[in-house]
Amino acid sequence: MKKVVIHIIILNILVACRSTEIPGPSNENCAISSIMIEYINGTNSNFNGIDYKLLGNYFYNSKGHLIYTNLPDDLAKNTNTSFFVYDSNDFLIKIKIPSSTYILGTPPPIDTSTTILEYNSQNLLSKFSYPIDGTKIKVNTNITYDAKNRISMIKRDFDGKTVFEYNFISGKLSSYINYTYNVNYRVDYTTNSFGFITKEDFGNYYILYNYDSNNNLSQINTYNNGVKSYTINYKYDNKKNPNNAKPKFKGINFPLNLNDITKTLTTLSQNNVLVKEEIFNDKVQQKRNYSYEYNNQGLPTSINSITTYPNSTNKNAENTVKQIYTYNCN
Repeated sequence: MKKVVIHIIILNILVACRSTEIPGPSNENCAISSIMIEYINGTNSNFNGIDYKLLGNYFYNSKGHLIYTNLPDDLAKNTNTSFFVYDSNDFLIKIKIPSSTYILGTPPPIDTSTTILEYNSQNLLSKFSYPIDGTKIKVNTNITYDAKNRISMIKRDFDGKTVFEYNFISGKLSSYINYTYNVNYRVDYTTNSFGFITKEDFGNYYILYNYDSNNNLSQINTYNNGVKSYTINYKYDNKKNPNNAKPKFKGINFPLNLNDITKTLTTLSQNNVLVKEEIFNDKVQQKRNYSYEYNNQGLPTSINSITTYPNSTNKNAENTVKQIYTYNCN
């Protein structure tokens, strides 16, 4: 078998504090300090779906604020460090990252060495912007709030033209509109009382999301022309999701990686996935089993996942991935 060990920085920058209080390490005073990924490829070399993001090494200052991330030189060469700059009131105001690094969920690679974050009079993030690599063109993301300081719109502009927008009602996501197509692309959302998506309506098909009593995503069903075509089932442990130990930023109450706005990821669940089962045409096409080791705070320190393909012509086809987590705990 082929074994590959990789450390990678992916700035999938997290949901931060919903108030203006200074954040410290989360999840009972534990914050992620590093994640290692080890791929052990079996007879089937195609692996899709690392469930946890935020990979690499993380360093904090005395206040518990993330100040930089590091990627080993053998992988990153000259693109191995990211810096996070704060003002005197502990608000994140600048992110400095080499141009070859992806940030904020927006390909292609962009020069984020001058990513600037701005806040409104209520000390909530109102704008972040960065230049396109090698040009003077800027990508601006503007955030507006209602009278109760709940998000009402997130809109992204490219060179002065609106690319897409997320709309919210009473702080809950209601629609996504993309203006880059000849015909505007729209998705409508229904949410539960906690703001988690229960339905995505794409017009010609829709997706239903179910949650368990802990708000863990438990099932996804896709319907085409009213007929169910695809199902994903999840089972969980009763321990803490390491996603909750990601560093947090003051005054930011939504994921800066806008791909996470829809809240339909297991990374946003409270607990850790034990089993993921994908069913197509009433047959299990893929099954992923997870096993964990935990620290005394109940956070995973080691995650092993084995993916099997029950209906593959090769009954021995499988992929194995191991993740190692370390934490700063006070």
